[in-house]
Amino acid sequence: MAQLKEGTTIGGKLAETVEGAQAKADAALAAAKVYADEAVAAHAGRTDNPHGVTKSQVGLGNVENYGIATQAEAEAGTATNKYMTPLRVAQAIAALGASRSWVETTFYPRSFWASLASESGYVKFPNGIIIQWGRSPEVQHDGNTSATFPIAFPTDCLRVIAVKQNSTTSDDDNFAFVRGFSKTGADFRMEGAGDRRSGTRYVAYLAIGY
Repeated sequence: MAQLKEGTTIGGKLAETVEGAQAKADAALAAAKVYADEAVAAHAGRTDNPHGVTKSQVGLGNVENYGIATQAEAEAGTATNKYMTPLRVAQAIAALGASRSWVETTFYPRSFWASLASESGYVKFPNGIIIQWGRSPEVQHDGNTSATFPIAFPTDCLRVIAVKQNSTTSDDDNFAFVRGFSKTGADFRMEGAGDRRSGTRYVAYLAIGY
């Protein structure tokens, strides 16, 4: 079909060309987009609750309408109708003199968390429990040995567990057991249950006390 040329008339009226109709449609679409964007932005910016949403619909019925505590209120610690921000909490703690060093020395002294991470070491817990571990000197088949704990238990050693540890790759019929222990160390025996084999043997232990 032949396209109409610009200036063509039909029935005495100026006919619309395809290009002209498209231009008008594009302009209308652009104008509609601008209008929609402005209308949405205006609606989003309203603060007068245009939809009549209630506080219960968004869960605010479960939240008290409190304000933020002032620094004085935070430091006094008596108000029951104010919210605390992280800054106010820090200010309240500082007002009590509760610095990090004060907390550590008053509730959990650093010495309570002391530890030694090595082949023979220990760890202290805030409740006073101490766990120690280590290894005895070399011990022969059907032989006795002993080990000194990395530190002495202040009050008592409650339990010592011993296992055989070989430095060679071959297994043998030997097993370790505890002969006795104190606050400072333990005595062990490497008992042979069968075939004797050469090789280096040690007793690895775990001790618990306080």
